[in-house]
Amino acid sequence: MKYLLNLLTLKSLRDRSQVEQLLQYIIEEPLEDADNKRSFKFPFIACEIFTCEIDVILRTLAEEGELMNLLFSLEPNRPHSALLAGYFSKVVVCLMLRKTVPLMNYVQVHQDVFCQLVDLIGITSTIMEVLVRLVAADDHVYPNFSDVMQWLADSNLLEMIVDKLSPSTCFL
Repeated sequence: MKYLLNLLTLKSLRDRSQVEQLLQYIIEEPLEDADNKRSFKFPFIACEIFTCEIDVILRTLAEEGELMNLLFSLEPNRPHSALLAGYFSKVVVCLMLRKTVPLMNYVQVHQDVFCQLVDLIGITSTIMEVLVRLVAADDHVYPNFSDVMQWLADSNLLEMIVDKLSPSTCFL
């Protein structure tokens, strides 16, 4: 009976609408008057569900363009808590490790992801970790490694990072 209940729960968690709700807990800042469940418990549990590396849940996320758009919808001009940025980073790193090809394909098609991540560097060091992992994908993790390295060489990622870290844009 317990196994059947776990199976039913897993089946419902892989539904697109459930994955979308889990993402919203990680991406959307709670309202100021939100209770502790919405502010802390639900985002934590959502992150834990993704990072349990359950293939059907990660596949639903990685192969659904609208869900990936939601995941990468962090906007630099909106306030983001370090807590949610950390959860976001953990989910992206998990995708990098378990769904490398779909994630890298998404990033190549949506080159603005790098711009967003560079603009968000100041929130927490975990955003930088995401950038480093995306750039450092090697041939053991990603089969099209040489294509990605050429694509990264052609991008202006390094210039964006240098511009972000220049004294004229840093606020001390």
